[in-house]
Amino acid sequence: MNQKGFINIAIIIGIVVVAGIAGYFVLTNRSAIPIPTPTDEQPMPSTTPTQLPTTDDGQKPPPPDSIEYPYILKPLSQTQLSGLRSEFAASNKNICTQINEYGFTEFKSGCFGETVRIEITDETNTVEMVKNWLVQNSKFTGITNKSEAIVDRVVKLNGCIKCEAPNFDSKVISLRINFRGQTYNSLPVEGDINPLTVFANANGVSRIDSYWFPKITVPLQPKISETSAKNKFNGKTFTYGDIAGRPVNYRIEQKDLNNVAHKVVFVKKSSLGLEFRLAWKISVGQGLSWTVYVDAVTGEELKVVQMFQT
Repeated sequence: MNQKGFINIAIIIGIVVVAGIAGYFVLTNRSAIPIPTPTDEQPMPSTTPTQLPTTDDGQKPPPPDSIEYPYILKPLSQTQLSGLRSEFAASNKNICTQINEYGFTEFKSGCFGETVRIEITDETNTVEMVKNWLVQNSKFTGITNKSEAIVDRVVKLNGCIKCEAPNFDSKVISLRINFRGQTYNSLPVEGDINPLTVFANANGVSRIDSYWFPKITVPLQPKISETSAKNKFNGKTFTYGDIAGRPVNYRIEQKDLNNVAHKVVFVKKSSLGLEFRLAWKISVGQGLSWTVYVDAVTGEELKVVQMFQT
């Protein structure tokens, strides 16, 4: 190999060595740079709290599940009533009742039903038949659960099986079945309503007076305390008629307000329909006594019932 070729080879080797040394230092410096460690926490975007809408007077509106008080059951339209009355009549022949403006069974004035001169020999089965009928016609009676229809009293009504002398024979041919009043969350339902009464003979139900309410909406917690409700009558004067019909005044004193009051659902008739109210039922007086109903939400006096006769 000549001298010139040897020099070229030496130059190439030198370049490779220098490049290798430079590359080593570059890689060493890069590995020394710290790499940031990712964290689990992520920055939260800033938000502006949403304000609840308010009414014009600045008050927050009631929550969506709040109820209007009092709840009012309104009469049905004539078209709705016509359809319901036709439906009831088609499936219930010879029953002396009518469908009222709310679509429920009610006493029909002047109607007492057909007299069936067959003796009732099994009172228990007849009562059970009546309960089944009430549930089957729940659309009109408001009773959906047979176990809730509790009998308060059964009156046996006699009539002649053979009505011609000398073979006249009187037997029990009809039952008048009085049911206990409806309850709502263990509260008695009272007020401008009639007790549920059903008449039955050997052929089945012959007459039904009144009904229950399939829907009742009232608050369960009073805003007016029992004491406040009672105090409304302290010093108040009740007037009643004596045996001669003359008016007599009785002034309520604190001693007349010692009886325990009870919460009830009071049904009040109004020009709008039937109003459902939570009420205090208060017995006022001793000997001469009255039952008064006070709205437990508004404090309004709903009804006064004289509990004695003169």
